[in-house]
Amino acid sequence: MTAWALPEQHPIPADHPIPDPASLHNYYAANRHLQRALACYHRHDPAALAWAEHYLYEWGGVCARQVAPLYDAAKRNPPTLKTHDRRGERVDELTFHPAYHELERLAYGSGIASMCNRPGFRGLLGPARNWTSSPPCTFSSRPRAASAALSP
Repeated sequence: MTAWALPEQHPIPADHPIPDPASLHNYYAANRHLQRALACYHRHDPAALAWAEHYLYEWGGVCARQVAPLYDAAKRNPPTLKTHDRRGERVDELTFHPAYHELERLAYGSGIASMCNRPGFRGLLGPARNWTSSPPCTFSSRPRAASAALSP
């Protein structure tokens, strides 16, 4: 019987296009490809670019310092389902690690979860979808015409 071993690890070069998340203090500041794409997308609207860069820089820091460690804790401690109590009665109770609740607080408390549907988000005049000229947030990946054709 042969022993199984992990493959040899090679050092990652400093100029690698994908930075090591563990060493980052700000995900947006480290992502030069996203910065270039954003600048290209908003090349005719410097106000929208300034707003987006400020917001993404702020959230890039929050994600690196707070969200990433909470995500790791939540991933290591998945929710547990308790189906019955000690008397055998059905309870169907989910218990979440505190990291899940803190992640919810960060996402919902900051407004990021509803930014595309709520006017006035972080000083914008309309919903955030207006500054990107993108379609409204939907839960369907199908185009509207396909969704309408499939509706009864």
